[in-house]
Amino acid sequence: MNSMQNDHHKQYQDYLKQPQPKQKRWKHYYTEAVFIFKNLWYQYRIAAIVFLSVLLMASIAILYYQFAYPNMTRTVRAKQNILTHYLPDSTEVVLNKGAVLKYRPKFENRSLLIEGEAHIKNNIRRPVLQLDNRQLNIQLSKGDFYVNYQPKAVLYQLITIKGSARADAKELTGRTILNVSEGACFSFDVASRLMQAPPIKDYNYLHWETGKLRYQHQPLVEVIPSLAEHFDTSIKLSNHNLEHCIFDGEYTSDRLQPILDSICQQLHLSIQQGDHSIVLVGKGCPMADYE
Repeated sequence: MNSMQNDHHKQYQDYLKQPQPKQKRWKHYYTEAVFIFKNLWYQYRIAAIVFLSVLLMASIAILYYQFAYPNMTRTVRAKQNILTHYLPDSTEVVLNKGAVLKYRPKFENRSLLIEGEAHIKNNIRRPVLQLDNRQLNIQLSKGDFYVNYQPKAVLYQLITIKGSARADAKELTGRTILNVSEGACFSFDVASRLMQAPPIKDYNYLHWETGKLRYQHQPLVEVIPSLAEHFDTSIKLSNHNLEHCIFDGEYTSDRLQPILDSICQQLHLSIQQGDHSIVLVGKGCPMADYE
């Protein structure tokens, strides 16, 4: 202890040795508490001043950013795993690995920006939920939606699982608004500025979330591209007659080989390894099977 602390400690000890006048118990405790507080303050006053200064500066910084940047966005990233995030109005957004979600914390206009794959479960009818970026504004009704926007691939995809949507292409001459009904697959090509919304063909868009692949009475011309995309593998058919062969199956495997074995067994095909691709070989199926 320094000289000032020693003097203060000595004064306190001298005070205790002095005959104390009769006083109420609470006054005695109060006097002791004051001496203890002063003693602690002399010992730790520098640390206390530093702590209070940091706390004050942090509070000022938070208030400054809240008032200076009211439109500051919150960013949510799903890095290595699937991530479920709840928006301020309790809307659930499930993000696939690598996806990014951005929105304003106050969430006044219910506007989102999504990059990557996401499953949106919108439980509020009004006001509408908006998906917004530089090229497109999409208004979502109450329901379930699948979103896939890959900036590098310049393709925006929206599937209306339940509910409907209204897409508005910004700065586009001609047809700028497209209503997307339930069960449709909306796509927007950023390069060509083409909007379309045909019926859903591939129902495995949520494979990354459910862990299931399901094909119901679908021709190989639809099944093979779906498998190639899900497993990032080149798969080809030996001839065009195989395109009309009908396949049914549901799988929870994360491996391609068991699914290909099931296709070959069901349709009497064989597998050959081509140049950087897998080739399914067989006689084919008549067009009547598909129709």
